[in-house]
Amino acid sequence: YICSRAMTFPMTTYNDLVQHFESIGLCKDQAVVVHSKLLSFGRIEGGVESVFKALQQVVGPKGTLVFPTYTLHLSSEDIYNPDTTPVYRMGALSEYVRKTPGVSRSNCPMHSHCALGPLAEKVVKANPEQSLGPGSSFAVMRETGFYLLLLGCDFQEGATFVHHVESEVGVPYRSWLKLPRIRQDRSGRLIKMICQYYGHKNSGRYKNSLHNVQIEMEKSNAMNTIAAPLGRSFFMSLEDLYVSTSKMLKESPYALVTECSIN
Repeated sequence: YICSRAMTFPMTTYNDLVQHFESIGLCKDQAVVVHSKLLSFGRIEGGVESVFKALQQVVGPKGTLVFPTYTLHLSSEDIYNPDTTPVYRMGALSEYVRKTPGVSRSNCPMHSHCALGPLAEKVVKANPEQSLGPGSSFAVMRETGFYLLLLGCDFQEGATFVHHVESEVGVPYRSWLKLPRIRQDRSGRLIKMICQYYGHKNSGRYKNSLHNVQIEMEKSNAMNTIAAPLGRSFFMSLEDLYVSTSKMLKESPYALVTECSIN
């Protein structure tokens, strides 16, 4: 059976985006890290550029915007170059911003971020050998009062900051791993480094279920959420997310994981 009437795919305009950002709580001079799934907005008039420019308009020139440009797929033999290595599975917005003139990118070969605005340098100058935990760009963003915008994506899809909280609290299903990586600087020099990563002890036994944090944040009223045409967006301070998540983990160390069935 073939439906003769084509589905209408929603169109989102630039003004729609500005209204969406303002309605969820973004405002002038804020520092915001943005994780996104643009499919939640259907067809976007002007494409990814419209999203980026709308964000810039709402936070203004004194605001700071940060985007995840992670490369967790790289091995110990691969070379990470902050200027040229593409984003891996972080969405079209992050890849667009990465290639935008005037945007800086951090040197961490696992959890890099690209940034622009007054606080950009602090974020990108974080310890490149610390992918999570103290000294990482996640720690810097929390310390400098950043907010998190999950644009059209839920916690499971975009709340990477929660893994930073896991590393600081210390959870029984993860441990610190020292992973060799190679970074290339602008002169072409290859730099061998050890990246500290807080990974699962047994990747087949547990999987993260970050929806539990989402429920907790909704209960605490520390988060704004509004509908997107084909999904939802969430907005909160990293400090509130840190407090809520660490409280959950201290009360129940396995609160953010489910045990996988082993056949």
